Amino acid sequence: MFKKYGKKIRISCRTALITTLILSVLIITISHINVSVTLSSKPDNAERPNQPMFIDPIADMRPGSGSWFVTTNVKSGDQEFGILTHHLALPFFDTTTTVAITDVTNGKYYPDERKEGKIKETKDGFEVNSGNLQWTWSEKTQTMSIKGQLESQEGSFDLQATRKGPVLAYNGTGIWPLVDNASPTLEYAFPIMETTGTVTVNGQTYNVTGNSWFDRQELSLMDKELGSEPGNAHWTWLSFTLSNGDVVAVWDVVGDRERCWANIMQPDGTLTIADVEPLSENSSDPWVSEKSGITWPSKYTLKIPGVEAELLVGVTASGQETFIDYDRMEGVIHVTGTYKGQEVTGIGYAEIIGDPQFSK
Repeated sequence: MFKKYGKKIRISCRTALITTLILSVLIITISHINVSVTLSSKPDNAERPNQPMFIDPIADMRPGSGSWFVTTNVKSGDQEFGILTHHLALPFFDTTTTVAITDVTNGKYYPDERKEGKIKETKDGFEVNSGNLQWTWSEKTQTMSIKGQLESQEGSFDLQATRKGPVLAYNGTGIWPLVDNASPTLEYAFPIMETTGTVTVNGQTYNVTGNSWFDRQELSLMDKELGSEPGNAHWTWLSFTLSNGDVVAVWDVVGDRERCWANIMQPDGTLTIADVEPLSENSSDPWVSEKSGITWPSKYTLKIPGVEAELLVGVTASGQETFIDYDRMEGVIHVTGTYKGQEVTGIGYAEIIGDPQFSK
């Protein structure tokens, strides 16, 4: 009888041991699956980035030297607007605050540039104040309040932009040389900021929704002059969101040589750095500014072989220029073409600093 039950006991123990091992393996596997999902799908990497950033995207927002720059693309029904907000505080230029409204639908542009403005730290972030701009950032809510008023009284805006998704650290680390492996630059972006508010143009107010792209940049003293004389450094920056959810920031920087590359970020924060065919070889449709005398391109064929992209980038209207301290074109762009083998559309902004010496 003991042998009979002893056999059952041995079988039960073996079964329990096997069951325990199976459960342990399942628990370990599930635990690893959960950890893996958490790491790969984390939507907010500002405070704990999953990239080797050499920056602190929250602390580096605060007052110091450099550029605080927001481009906004919004709509009200069929009416489309672009809003530019820029505060620049550099040791080699005057402090400037620029706002501009582009009425894309009607091809109108309303800028307001001023050599004034102060940025100061607050308990919950920072604020910029000038005669044409009141702009606050709240770390707690990750929200910007942006209110602009043109001196001409032709337009104003009152926007709320809330950060969504991960930080784009340019070149992965957030630090890179701007011109000819010199001029160390810190730069990162909040490329997805859900935006609502109002835009007023010529007495008519529109309730708008869309997206804002915040860009924070710190520049060292440059060893090359920016301007309109041949041989001076210049660059083109294209930033846009695509219909598939990816965001793209392209830099084309010309000093002694031309360097062109793209920073491409997927919604989960995965970042790809890819070569781009030089924009100098793929620019077209020039227009000559009556104010600066510069010939600006208004179209680019953007070719990024690494992601099978060929995109037509078009500036929506000529005349989107500002002039304080140096000549620049900053305007709304529309994007169409193929990307990763699929048809896409996009919207964003282009910035050209200095004379691109475009003659096609």
